[in-house]
Amino acid sequence: MIPVRLTLRNFLSYRDEAELDFHTLSIACLSGDNGAGKSAILDAITWAVWGKTRASNDRDVVSTGEVEMDVTFIFQLGEREYRVFRRRSFTGRAAQTIELDVREPGGGDWLSISGDTVRETEQKIISILNMEYDTFVNSAFILQGRADSFTQKPPSERKKILGDILNLQEYDELTRMARDDAKLADGRLNAIRGRIDALDEQLARRPGLAAELAVVSAHLTDTGQKLDLAQELCDTLKHQLALHERGKETLNAAAARAERETLALAALDAQRAEREREQAALHSLVADAAEIEAGAEEHERWRSENARFTVALRQVKQLVTAQHEAEQAISQQLATLQRARDQHAHVHAAAQKQLDDMDRDEQRLATLRADAAATAGAQQQLDSVRAAVGALRDERSTLQTENKQLRERMDEIKAHLTTLETGEADCPVCRRPLSPADRERVRDTWQTDGTALGNRFRANKSRVEQIAAEVAAHEAEEQRLGAIVQSGAARDGQIQQLESELLGRDAVRQQIDQLTVEIAATDRTIAAEDFAHESRERLAATIASLTALDYDEARHTVAADGEAHFAPYIPRRQELDVARTRLQGIEEAIAALVAQSSERRQAVEEAGAEITRLLATLTLDERLPERVAEAVDDVDRLSNERNEHWSRQGGIERQLAELDRFDEERARLSTEATALGLDSGALRELSEAFGRNGIQALIIESILPELEDKANELLQRMSSSNLRVSFRSQREALSSDRMIETLDIIIRDEYGERPYALYSGGEAFRVNFAVRVALSKLLARRAGANIDMLVIDEGFGTQDSRGRDGLIEALRSIEGDFRKILVITHIGEIRELFPTRIDVVKGDRGSTITVS
Repeated sequence: MIPVRLTLRNFLSYRDEAELDFHTLSIACLSGDNGAGKSAILDAITWAVWGKTRASNDRDVVSTGEVEMDVTFIFQLGEREYRVFRRRSFTGRAAQTIELDVREPGGGDWLSISGDTVRETEQKIISILNMEYDTFVNSAFILQGRADSFTQKPPSERKKILGDILNLQEYDELTRMARDDAKLADGRLNAIRGRIDALDEQLARRPGLAAELAVVSAHLTDTGQKLDLAQELCDTLKHQLALHERGKETLNAAAARAERETLALAALDAQRAEREREQAALHSLVADAAEIEAGAEEHERWRSENARFTVALRQVKQLVTAQHEAEQAISQQLATLQRARDQHAHVHAAAQKQLDDMDRDEQRLATLRADAAATAGAQQQLDSVRAAVGALRDERSTLQTENKQLRERMDEIKAHLTTLETGEADCPVCRRPLSPADRERVRDTWQTDGTALGNRFRANKSRVEQIAAEVAAHEAEEQRLGAIVQSGAARDGQIQQLESELLGRDAVRQQIDQLTVEIAATDRTIAAEDFAHESRERLAATIASLTALDYDEARHTVAADGEAHFAPYIPRRQELDVARTRLQGIEEAIAALVAQSSERRQAVEEAGAEITRLLATLTLDERLPERVAEAVDDVDRLSNERNEHWSRQGGIERQLAELDRFDEERARLSTEATALGLDSGALRELSEAFGRNGIQALIIESILPELEDKANELLQRMSSSNLRVSFRSQREALSSDRMIETLDIIIRDEYGERPYALYSGGEAFRVNFAVRVALSKLLARRAGANIDMLVIDEGFGTQDSRGRDGLIEALRSIEGDFRKILVITHIGEIRELFPTRIDVVKGDRGSTITVS
């Protein structure tokens, strides 16, 4: 970033619009009384670009009594020019405006590239500069009272500044991305494992469901057969009942006709007929005595058989439940063994990958050792080149000092010659006016001396230019050798890291061997079914008990059907016992009635014959309607039972189909879990590698030698006490043997190492200045942030005359590294040492700027 023009209004002490043009400036002194507004110019630059100043808020930097301020800053970056305009108003609702424009090389119109918001525009500026405010003020911008801001910062913050300078933020972003991806992978992996456990619980139900399906299918087949038989019986009984109803209607009609024809004998015939019917019924019942007795005995036999099977069925159900429980326990223990085996296999695969990585690291270590041997002499060559550069710079400094003195002497001769031209010159010895001859002689002498001095001046200038070319060539060689040395330092660190990592290879091999043994043992256990012994014994005992019960569902059904079939003989046997008691009395009554009605029987024989004929043709089963109703109930009951079996069978089949899907899902999730486990481990290794103690620490470690060399080179020019600074990136922890990542600054002189606080103000400033300038040069060379400027705000007040000369000499030595160098001071003798001076004067209407 090369400043081009700064315009400010109502900013601190600048009320009226003030402008500073940097075009003609190379190295300049910004001078003025204390409080005149020198440092305000620097605050205006940082406020325009980053919106930040040394003040805590914007109200502290607006001119007293004003409600609005604005700053316009134009700077060059590469071939383009950028213009930043920032305004802040404190009227009404406080508002801030920022505009960003760009202009292509060759001039032309400004093109706006502002963002939609203030924040977006500020982010664009930071992206263009590739630099934050803290990086700027801790490297190339040494603010008043903040020369030691880098030196006094905690080690971790120093490392952050170096990281920003080296553009290591991208590694922080990679670390965050790797860590976030690892968390996502872990979350997904935990969810998958939880789902697998839930699926295993569901899959353990498969054996029980399969057994239950077999039982339900058998019941469904049996119930279907029974329903077909019951439906056939129901249809037959309904047909018989219809025939009976039609015959009954015919009999009723015949009885009506007989009643009308035998009214006279109604009472007698009715009585006699009643007795005869009762007698006939009793005889009929007695005639079926053998059948009824046999039927009752069969009923008792089937009832006993049915009761025995019912008790056995309850025992079978209990044993089947116990069998299912034992099988489920075996399945659960098998799933546990399989999960343990899968976990060992996962750890085994990770350890094998780690061992493979170690084998590759060993090959890489051999390559690094070969490279280290090939570049062993680079440091000695680098020291030789640096010594040559130092000698050339000393020679150049001597020639530049001599030319300054030659310039002063030539100016004096020029003044003397001018005086001679006026005609009023006096002799420098006797103070008398010179004659024309004396004047001519003196003129010749001065002209001869001036020519000699000019020749010497031009020769020195030519040599300085030659030295510049030689220094540039040496610096290129120094940079090449420095890169080799730095790469060697990084390579040594890699060699140590690889040697340390390879120490654990035997432990990894032992882990792999142990996991292999454990996996094989688990496989043998599963193959031999050497697990769940108690559950297996319980299962065997349950199966043996089921076999011993000798329960046959078909025989049970036959017994139940037999009991139901012979149940009607029980009430008939009771009727038979009553009939045997009453039969004798009824026969005596009939004999008496026959004797009394013998005369009248002939009259009614014809009617009786008709009725007898009809009764003979009509077969009446008194239980037929009841049997029809029972048959209909049996059909309904069996239909409902079959539907229940169908529903249960469909439910079990749906559950088994769902378990098939669960099985497929578990296989897919298991494969995904293995991949996620490997991804999670790799992402965590990447997070550590990209972190502050990984690649970033190695990069910072590699640039520390260059930073030390640059700082000590400047200290050598500025200090007579042999001050030297070094950086330590690691130190041993007090409470353990581990090493702590740090960035300590060690200061030494001819008396040894002392704490920073014990050095005088001048010495401390020289150390801070050397470190800060080294940071600036490092930023310009390696960070990709093109500052090309160096600002020192009031840093000479702590120096004695010799220290000031050293600082001036140091500034001159780095003049070629920065396009703009600006020194702020109020010390008069310092101002005279700079070719360009920017004077700041504070008046009634605020501060003004003058360049001379």
